[in-house]
Amino acid sequence: MKPSPCLIAVGVASVLLACAGHAMAGPEQDSNKTVVLDFYKALDALFAKGMSKEGARAVAEQYLTLDYDQHSVLAKQIGHGREDFVSEMSDIPAQPPAGGSQMPPVLPPPTVLAVMAEGDEVILVTERTMALPSTSEPKPTIVFNMFRLRAGKLAEHWDAFGVLPESSPHN
Repeated sequence: MKPSPCLIAVGVASVLLACAGHAMAGPEQDSNKTVVLDFYKALDALFAKGMSKEGARAVAEQYLTLDYDQHSVLAKQIGHGREDFVSEMSDIPAQPPAGGSQMPPVLPPPTVLAVMAEGDEVILVTERTMALPSTSEPKPTIVFNMFRLRAGKLAEHWDAFGVLPESSPHN
């Protein structure tokens, strides 16, 4: 089985940033990593109790710049800006409604595999079990997130997803 281009990209980016990070690590990079990790902790806390428009707005106001730009492949469906983020997050229930739903059930927090920073950019690589449009059921998935920060807030976001193979010669 060939590795997916997404997993190869994550691996290459991880190695390059890890090497650069050792030479460039400093207070700004540490602070930027903390902002990204705190953003995800805030989202996970809201997901656990059911995301509300007020909760999504509070997270957006605390962590996202006014001109936040979402470059995700999902942005075509949900939009690119901060208000689009608030609208999308507001539609996520704590538990799936009775009778089924297209929304996935709330997921446990992801496992952080790597967090790296260089200058104003942070890469966060996580693993979590989730359903993607390409899968009919939840599967272990690697999630690659890259953020550019400005003045201590998230200004831009890119992501990619790769479903892990069920078996690998490296397991």
